[in-house]
Amino acid sequence: MKKYVFNNKGISLVEVLIVLTIIGITGAIIVPSTGIVQRNRLKSMASQIAMDIKKVRFFAQTHEAYNTYKIEFDTNKYILHGTELSDIDPITDGIVQITPIAIKTDDTEHPINEIQFDNRGRIIVKSGSEDISYNMLKDIKITLKIDKYQKEVTVRPLAAHTYIGDTVIK
Repeated sequence: MKKYVFNNKGISLVEVLIVLTIIGITGAIIVPSTGIVQRNRLKSMASQIAMDIKKVRFFAQTHEAYNTYKIEFDTNKYILHGTELSDIDPITDGIVQITPIAIKTDDTEHPINEIQFDNRGRIIVKSGSEDISYNMLKDIKITLKIDKYQKEVTVRPLAAHTYIGDTVIK
């Protein structure tokens, strides 16, 4: 009689599934702690703010002069105001901290709560009860923070050009 010997050099489907499950659980724990999620959230929010600034400026230039087009900032959100923009919900994710600052031509910094555009697309910012016009502004910096990560959206006051930059808080 012949004996058949089975060759057990391969791996079974169950073993592959167990290894994939372990890798998936480990990845779910490690990936959020590396900051990828926070950096992507900041990148998305910074891009959204830059696009919304351009959109509100465009509406101010192309619509009636008696309408007020502005962006109002709060700690974790901002709201677009204007005739066609009034039905848009506040832009927020509840986690990103938003800090807008106006830098005057004399390099003094002033916290601001809104950016307003006139019918020529020029910026006027409100710092408390003070209005700061475009000719007194050097830059507007909108800082977005999550944990140790930070992005800055810089707005040039005359043409409202926006620039997005990275920084890491140590």
